[in-house]
Amino acid sequence: MKKLLSVLVVLLIIAVGVYFMFFNDAPEDKNANDNSGSEKGDNQVEKKFEPESDNEDANKVTFTLKDVTAADDKVKKMEYTVKNEEDEEIDVQFGSSMKYDFYITDENGEEVYRDSEGKAYMQVIEEMNLAPDEEETFELKLPELDPGDYTITIFLAAKGYSDEETSMEFTVE
Repeated sequence: MKKLLSVLVVLLIIAVGVYFMFFNDAPEDKNANDNSGSEKGDNQVEKKFEPESDNEDANKVTFTLKDVTAADDKVKKMEYTVKNEEDEEIDVQFGSSMKYDFYITDENGEEVYRDSEGKAYMQVIEEMNLAPDEEETFELKLPELDPGDYTITIFLAAKGYSDEETSMEFTVE
């Protein structure tokens, strides 16, 4: 019993260490690097992320969120694209199997859905390698929502990028 307890304590310490290593690197002044998303049309928004000079773990990346719902689809679909804007390959590090997270708020700003809620992710260190101008696209299926106006906010769950949110408004009819 003591051996099992010891193993559990060690695993807990490792999990906390991984969390702080990969997800607790917020910049001192979040507004100092405010790169608001630029609208690309009613169904797409793009945001460029240029890291602060002292953040060696982050690179120039473009985040694009696009509504790709077909007219006859009952479930709303989005694509979240991460593109390397550097002249050389970059390595994006993840502290778990979660690559991104998103949440949806209603017109009053109340959160109505969070993708990661109630899910468990493997605690592994993974890398995504992107060559110059290479991009990785993630397909999102949104939950069924009541008719109304909503905002989806998404971020890459990677070291150095988790504070860079991209948002887009959409309507469910």
